[in-house]
Amino acid sequence: MAVITQIPHHSAHKSPSGVKVKDEFVVNCNGEQHKVIVTEKGRLLLPHHPDIEGELAFAGLGGNTPECLRLLEDLRSHQSPHISLVGQDGDFIRHVWQKQSQRRQRRAVTDPLLRQTMRERAEERFVGIVQSCIKQCRYEGGDNTNTKHEIRVHIVKNTPPRFARFVEKKECNECVLVTELHLPLRWLTIWRRGLAVIKGCFVLEVLWDGGDELVVLAVQQRIGFSVQLRQARFDIKRGSLTWFDPIPPNGQLYLPL
Repeated sequence: MAVITQIPHHSAHKSPSGVKVKDEFVVNCNGEQHKVIVTEKGRLLLPHHPDIEGELAFAGLGGNTPECLRLLEDLRSHQSPHISLVGQDGDFIRHVWQKQSQRRQRRAVTDPLLRQTMRERAEERFVGIVQSCIKQCRYEGGDNTNTKHEIRVHIVKNTPPRFARFVEKKECNECVLVTELHLPLRWLTIWRRGLAVIKGCFVLEVLWDGGDELVVLAVQQRIGFSVQLRQARFDIKRGSLTWFDPIPPNGQLYLPL
């Protein structure tokens, strides 16, 4: 069963991010000590898991769910459809979690080698999904020529997504077109929404969600094999993709008028 350790404190205080903390405790999350915070407004914060939806989506591919996220899922099932911890403290959360943990203890995966195998299989599924999406894109080269095409996918943490295409020389002067991607787990949430490929262009991120309109970071075809990352507006109802021109400076976000 997962172990929970109380962090003693006498009154509500503010976290480094300025959030008012009502209660906090430490969870043994797959061998690491992770802090769980309950705010005065009843929110549950998991500072060691900045990409919660991405990790949950990855677990849906067969990966092991971290204990911190099990806690989140337990509370969601206990207080469905919305999490509301207003007026509650760490004692309540521990009670809910330990009760749920007892129910799933028999089927819990505790073998580190089995956990590693599960993660590797989930990573293979992740790579397969990305490769399938790339093959749906309308980029020149690779499948349309005699040049062999190799798709390399890297899963990254806490770094922006990247996309590159280049020609690489192998042995015997053989040329291979390489499409190389660095994607965080949160990209799976884009894929699950059916937004991974829009109008033949690969989407790396959804930068702004306005309901019927989105601002996305997508890959645009340039001359030859080359591509560039650009912001574009996607009109969901019309199905149109409009590139912002000129290209905004690094870090600046263009929003629809």
